[in-house]
Amino acid sequence: MTFGELIKKTAGEAQVSLASWVVPSIYGISSCFFLVNFYSFGFSYSFLTLALLSLFLGPLLGALQLLLDAYLLRAISRAPFTPLLAAITWSKVPYCITLCMWLIFMGQDTSTIFLHVGSRSSDIYIILVSLAVNLWSFLLLTKAVKALQSISFSRALFNVSISSLLSFSLICFFMFISRFIFLV
Repeated sequence: MTFGELIKKTAGEAQVSLASWVVPSIYGISSCFFLVNFYSFGFSYSFLTLALLSLFLGPLLGALQLLLDAYLLRAISRAPFTPLLAAITWSKVPYCITLCMWLIFMGQDTSTIFLHVGSRSSDIYIILVSLAVNLWSFLLLTKAVKALQSISFSRALFNVSISSLLSFSLICFFMFISRFIFLV
């Protein structure tokens, strides 16, 4: 079974499966850990506070991010929403690697895990692994969109690139506004 057949089969099933909750949770939790580290919230809050906040908010934020990505991709590519949501969900499976990486680093040192210094070898490793997983996820999504719409790879790459840029812009805008609200 090819990746495209898997996406079409999964999208055809309207039932909510365990994967539809597990994958967004893994994606959201690992993304929260990355953001908490990147913004060095470890200087202001304890490890336990940040870890629990990430564990509770991660699944919700992961699901919201997947829905936003599916909506934007649907607006650009005019494909049905449910197959796109399934494709986006399956493309986030590689984030299991980043969550395992975070858990390993947390087992080693909880006092500095959420401090982004930039010169530590663990920070460089976190950035490189996150970059590789993001690229892998992006290519999986491009391949899935290509299979769903029966279009060329370059057209699918264009659609996914535009929707990713829009999603990134909206997230940056939201983060800017939320940071402004919390500073005032």
